[in-house]
Amino acid sequence: MEKEILVVDDSHVVLSMLSDMLESLGYKFSGSLNGQDALLQIDTQKFDLIITDLNMPGMDGVEFTREAKQHPNCKFVPIVMLSGEDDQHKISAAKKLGISTFLKKPVKESQLKSILGIVLGSTSIQSSYQVKRKRILVVDDSPVVPEQLKDDLCADYVIETAESGEEAIEILEDPTRGDLCFSNEFDLIITDLKMPGISGLELSEYVRKRNKYNKNTPVILLTTEKINKEEARQSGCMAYFSKSDKQRLLSMVRIIL
Repeated sequence: MEKEILVVDDSHVVLSMLSDMLESLGYKFSGSLNGQDALLQIDTQKFDLIITDLNMPGMDGVEFTREAKQHPNCKFVPIVMLSGEDDQHKISAAKKLGISTFLKKPVKESQLKSILGIVLGSTSIQSSYQVKRKRILVVDDSPVVPEQLKDDLCADYVIETAESGEEAIEILEDPTRGDLCFSNEFDLIITDLKMPGISGLELSEYVRKRNKYNKNTPVILLTTEKINKEEARQSGCMAYFSKSDKQRLLSMVRIIL
């Protein structure tokens, strides 16, 4: 049976986009433009998961979640919150209400798929907290290696990807990106050495010296050419591998994690 997801957002564009994404992922979609109408839907229908925007006119996402959690049809239903801005006051209030996780707008289908797999992949929301999988951030301007690593590791780890060093830093700095734990700590970062803009070495140095969430997170560099060992050491990376040496890389990942 298809799992049914209620999406609450005051934007027709967001509702349409998430409807397309959810239906392509095999979920049944219901939508509402405001919290009051969503509560009326909850009166007559049971949902497997609710996705709500944080900032809406009238009843915002925090108020809607507070009301929804008191409804008998929704008491144990996981709720994912959408946020387009770093509103720490509202985010803090939402965490206290038992929000499962946050998604930052604009939502990527791969990110949505990963989050839904975690939240809906267990028999209860309580068990999804207990069986928290380790998180790996893979950074590469080419999709080839990230897709290979997803195929090889997604059964055991949560894989998130970035297409550049700049995007990786945005992810690492965003306090709403943590899955089910409300922090943004990764257990491992794997990055390409040569990328346009911020390189793998620069990203590794940034993680070690400037990122408060991940300064102790191990970083692995991937390269297709000879690497300067001293530069790699100074950047703070744990190890480096040739992109063609996938088996050694996978072995190292499992040793670290």
